[in-house]
Amino acid sequence: MPFALFLKRYSTVHFNKIKPLRIICRYGCWLMGNLYCRFSTQHRHRIRMMEQGEIVDTYPEFYSNPPTIDWSKEDDAYSLLLDPSRFPVKSPQSYCAYKIFETTGSWPKADSKKRFTPKEWRVFLREAGYWEIDMIPSKNFFYVGISNYSLKPNGEVVWLERYEKYPEKVIVSRYDQKMFIPIVVCTGDFTWVKIDRRGYSPVRELNQKMVGVHATSL
Repeated sequence: MPFALFLKRYSTVHFNKIKPLRIICRYGCWLMGNLYCRFSTQHRHRIRMMEQGEIVDTYPEFYSNPPTIDWSKEDDAYSLLLDPSRFPVKSPQSYCAYKIFETTGSWPKADSKKRFTPKEWRVFLREAGYWEIDMIPSKNFFYVGISNYSLKPNGEVVWLERYEKYPEKVIVSRYDQKMFIPIVVCTGDFTWVKIDRRGYSPVRELNQKMVGVHATSL
């Protein structure tokens, strides 16, 4: 997608020093990203795999593999390309923000323009409208987990994927070192913020329509 590549490149300070033009390109890039989530065959396939119970990386390749600049350079180049929640792409925060979009149909947005670290995500989610906390996650809801005991200076934020046989264990997914990682954790090691479906999910809605069309054509 040459036009999408153009928008990605020129939404970054690295390529574009003109702020108004950079903002226009950034919004265009976000629009293209949402269209990718709606209409990409590969992305819809991953969503269907997830809905069938598999743990799979559904973070869109539009954000996870942006061929904008030489990522091998040691200049933290990823921080120059932001998702619609204004987090650096392929960061733990961006991954969980996308999972909220995937579930509710809306990218979470904070009232303040502060760049929230993972350990500050309880404040971010409260500003975005998600304030309900559960000590032990319920099987009827979706959750973002914020680590209580992370060894990382900026903390850790994860997405709850699946419940294990014992209630104190769950499988979560996260982005670490810009890679998708599923892992088993203890529920007591995290603060669980409930993510409700206040909005429709365009990704799931489109999948349901596609499945219905496919079924009627058989």
